[in-house]
Amino acid sequence: MTRRKKIYEGKAKILYQGPEPGTIVQYFKDDATAFNNEKKGTITGKGVLNNRISEFMMRKLEFPRILFAVLICANNWFVR
Repeated sequence: MTRRKKIYEGKAKILYQGPEPGTIVQYFKDDATAFNNEKKGTITGKGVLNNRISEFMMRKLEFPRILFAVLICANNWFVR
């Protein structure tokens, strides 16, 4: 992925500007926290699983009244 401007970073994902105007790239992290951030660790594959769950939900919500569409699903995916 080419270097893009970071829009948002949370505990589970990072949002970047997409390759086209009006698009974003979601990157899901493998990081895990528990007990109000007292325990931290990494769960290999957590980001990929979250990506697949998110893609599934976005596709189920994709109908004319919703203003987004899943463009590409790979390691990262784009939302318009």
